[in-house]
Amino acid sequence: MKNLQCCIAMVAMAATAAVLSPAAAAQQPSDTLALSLDKCIEIALSDNPTIRVADMEITRTDYSKKEVLGQLFPTITFGGSYSRTLAKQTMYMNMSGFGGGSEGEDGDGSGDGNPDSDTPASPAQRGGGGGIKVGLDNSYQVGFNASMPLIAPQLWKTLKLSDTQILQNIESARASRLSLVNQVKNAYYALLLALDSRDVIQESYDMARFTADLYAKQFELGTATRYDVLRTEVAVRNVEPELSQADIAIKQARLQ
Repeated sequence: MKNLQCCIAMVAMAATAAVLSPAAAAQQPSDTLALSLDKCIEIALSDNPTIRVADMEITRTDYSKKEVLGQLFPTITFGGSYSRTLAKQTMYMNMSGFGGGSEGEDGDGSGDGNPDSDTPASPAQRGGGGGIKVGLDNSYQVGFNASMPLIAPQLWKTLKLSDTQILQNIESARASRLSLVNQVKNAYYALLLALDSRDVIQESYDMARFTADLYAKQFELGTATRYDVLRTEVAVRNVEPELSQADIAIKQARLQ
């Protein structure tokens, strides 16, 4: 009874493993990447360095045009200055002729009675005892300047050249894309052709091999000649180089 139960358990485990094995195999990640023609073209256009350089050249020319265009806009500059006066200028005035100085006894404005005296008066005598300070403690100055080129033929010509250069770069990038797409399509169809050619050659090889084996068995039975065996073996050897060339063509097409 125990042996019967063990056998049933083993059969059940084997059946469970057989059922789960396809699901487990389906869950395993595959290392094969299937690429369609559209996917190959998308990868080529996104990763090809020639296309990237062409797109960056268009962007560079566009920025150069914007730089030249910016020179035609008005230019406004602002400026300001501030100054602090540490010591003001002092101004002295001789007011003796107007009654501001001390008069002499004779009332003619001379202290010693000599109107023709050449003795210079002191600053205190000229200013009535003190000078007049002139100027401001703080000084501010603010200004701006605006300029705009009205006639700039050189800039206008440069803008026209920039437009022409942008169109040229766009056309060059488009030509590069078309050439790359053409190369990808040629390589993709060449790979498909190489695979199909290899299948045809493989069928020819299998048929030649089958015929050679058939004649070899007939020769052992005495129903075929030695010439037929050699002829079929030569036919097999002639197909083998074509099969090798087909494998090499597939590898080259895959690299492309």
